[in-house]
Amino acid sequence: MYFQTYVTKFLYIRRQIIYSGPMAKEHQGASLPKELLRRIDYIVKETDLGYTSRADFVKEAVRQKLDEVERKLLELEILKKELKER
Repeated sequence: MYFQTYVTKFLYIRRQIIYSGPMAKEHQGASLPKELLRRIDYIVKETDLGYTSRADFVKEAVRQKLDEVERKLLELEILKKELKER
């Protein structure tokens, strides 16, 4: 439980720093295969999940994936540190 709380707090603080920093409003484009765009368009247009645009959906999906990967990296770092201490 302590570990999860630590990771959650770390990611929240990191996200606040990243999204409120000087580059917070800078945007870049990315190309996606037509099949992915079709699937995203369906979710945006045909469901009531709260997405208002492709960009809205993609930003949320990328944030979730980054959180997942960063959490795994942090867990790995902590495990490596624990193994060194043994």
